[in-house]
Amino acid sequence: MREARESAGLTQEAAGQALGVSKGAVSAWETKRNTPFLEQFVGLCKLYKADAGVLLGLDPLPNGGTAAGIPLAPDEARILQHYRELTPTRRRALQQFIIQD
Repeated sequence: MREARESAGLTQEAAGQALGVSKGAVSAWETKRNTPFLEQFVGLCKLYKADAGVLLGLDPLPNGGTAAGIPLAPDEARILQHYRELTPTRRRALQQFIIQD
């Protein structure tokens, strides 16, 4: 699960906030000290954009954990992580600033 979360560019805290659980709960799932309820597991799949098999460790991450098959540099991964933590309003503002159509 950790690899899928990191591939999605999320921190444990951001994933927990999105799912309505604590950072500690996400950590416990990742270290197999606890398991998420079914609805939380479905939320993880959606949040991480990962198949259940990936989160269960049965299937590898698509693209080896990269974005669209292109490896991310550490600074790009940090930027993506911060972007994904933005509110929808701030995401739109940032997109407008960057793209400036």
